[in-house]
Order: sequence, then structure tokens, then C-alpha cells
Amino acid sequence: MDAAKIEAIEALMSDYIPLLSCRETPISVLDGNDVNLDVYENDRDIGVLSQGPEPLEYIKEEAAFIFGESPDDLFFRANFSTTVKIDCGEDKKSLLERLFNAHAATLFICTPHELKTEEGIPVFHDAGELQMFLTQNGDDDCEKEEDADEDDDENSPPVGLVRRPYDDGIDAYVDAIIAARNGQLLARHGTNESATFKYDVAIIDKLCYVIVHNGEEGDWLADEETPHNDSPLWFSEYDHMPSPVYFADNCRNYLLGKINDLQVVTMVVNAEKCFIINEDEMLGIWEEKCNVKVVRTKSVEGSVLPTMDDCINSLPARPEANEDTRADAIRKADQDLISTL
Repeated sequence: MDAAKIEAIEALMSDYIPLLSCRETPISVLDGNDVNLDVYENDRDIGVLSQGPEPLEYIKEEAAFIFGESPDDLFFRANFSTTVKIDCGEDKKSLLERLFNAHAATLFICTPHELKTEEGIPVFHDAGELQMFLTQNGDDDCEKEEDADEDDDENSPPVGLVRRPYDDGIDAYVDAIIAARNGQLLARHGTNESATFKYDVAIIDKLCYVIVHNGEEGDWLADEETPHNDSPLWFSEYDHMPSPVYFADNCRNYLLGKINDLQVVTMVVNAEKCFIINEDEMLGIWEEKCNVKVVRTKSVEGSVLPTMDDCINSLPARPEANEDTRADAIRKADQDLISTL
């Protein structure tokens, strides 16, 4: 990943709303030596090794490596309530620097019979968050803050969730593209209709489009693996969400199963301030495995994702397609789809 993209990602870290601001329990900061946690490398994968009779309670959706201003200041968050301060000797300095420069790392869990790996844990640099870890650990002010917030419970997010900045500008962007191409917006569904994401069904240039809106701002680590047949998750520093690509692919497959010979272009449109930190390695997976085009509302320096408009312009002509003649059938299939989500 080039320097410009790294700078853009680090600059956006200030937009995050710390989970600590909505916690209900103090965060426990442990010493890495006390819980047998240390920086570790295996087969060029870098991360930390957890071993011992009582391993940490690890929750992937909540895990993160968090650095301060230098590679010497490392915390590993196993879950939203447990964080470990990791101190390394001189012999581990080079490994620590590699971890500092990584965007994702691995937790190695050593059991009596095997070495398990949990990959794709995001790495963040946030000195301010670390300072909050330190000052709030065991601080009586935690209880005072919680008491002061009791009157505002109705407006507080649930435990473990954060009010993420959201960009509502995707609607207008998509509408403008449809209008410019004399297309039809057949349906627009919001998350209040049980859909995980807002999405549109449209006809553009005589082709059926499924357009999923991803207005979640911030830095996201994308993952399209489906362990135990569950929906894959995307991770930010403090939160996670279902994969919008997986959601889009499911919508596409449903429509294809309802209408014979339907040609569907499936897109996920990301907001301007949505950054997918591993987009380079995910492009092939999105195109070939998921049949989904991941695009932006606006070109951003450091991102290889095209705008929706540029992506449509790059598609090969399909003169045989004429889905606008089946608009009513597509609307009907879409109504059946929304009832299943």
C-alpha cells in the first residue's frame, strides 16, 4: 500500500468515536508477561502468541492491535473489555516494527496439541485511545461518568456498539447517474424494511442493476469468508458489520432464480469517506467469486476503486439485453426478495 493511502487512513483515524465513550464496564489492562502473550512470527505471518492454561477470551469482531506513537507502545485488545500491554525485549524489536507497519496481523493460540491461527486482525495507531485505556483502568471516575449518563440512556448506543458516521449522499449520487442515462429506479429499500443495507433495483442502459449503498464511513478491513455458513464480516477499529458485498450477491442470486435469462449488474457503492484498507487484495475476490463490482461515489487518492459512473462506462455493450421490457417482473421478484431479508 502506497504512502499516500497510509497517510489518508491515519488521518481518518481521528473521525472514530471511541468505544470507551459508551462503555458500561471499565476496561481491564493486563500485563503481557502475566498472561503469556508475546510478539510472534510463523511462516512470515506476524502477530502475537497466546499460550498457557488459561488463554485470553478472544472475540474476533472486537479484536485489534493498537499502537501508540511508536512501535514500543503496543496493546492487544482481545475483546472490548480486555486489553493487554505487550512489552518486548531487544530481540523482538524487528518483529515489533514489522507489526507496527502492518495493516492486519495474526493471533497465534498455542494449545497442547496444535497451533491455531486467527488471521485478519486489524492494526491501528491511536495514541489518544491508548491514553484513555491507561487513565480509565481502575479509575473511580468510571462510575461517576456512568452515573452521569444514566439520564441519557435512551440516547446512548447499546453496549459494544458505536454510532458510526454515515454518509446519506449515495442516494442523490445514484439518482443522478440513473437520470443521466435515462434509466428507471424500480425500487429503493431502506434498512427499516428489514434489509441489512439500503439498496436499489434499477434499469440502466437496458440492464437490471442491484445497487447496495454502503454509507459507513471510516477504515474497514473486508472479509468475504463465510465460516460456519454465517455472513462474512467487515471490521473497523471499534466495530464490525455484515459484508455489503455478500448482501449484494445474495440479492442478485435471488433475482436470477426468479427470472429466467435475467442479466444483473451488482454493485456496492461506497461513500467518499469509506476506506477499505485491503481493497487491493479483495478486488479479484469481489469480481470473480462474488460477482460484485465495488465502487465509490467519488475518486479518492490512494484507492483503486472506480466511481460507479466510471465502472458503468467500462462495461462491455450488451445489445441483446432489454430488461426494461421485464420491469414489472423485476419489481415483483424484488418485492418477494425484500420479504425474505
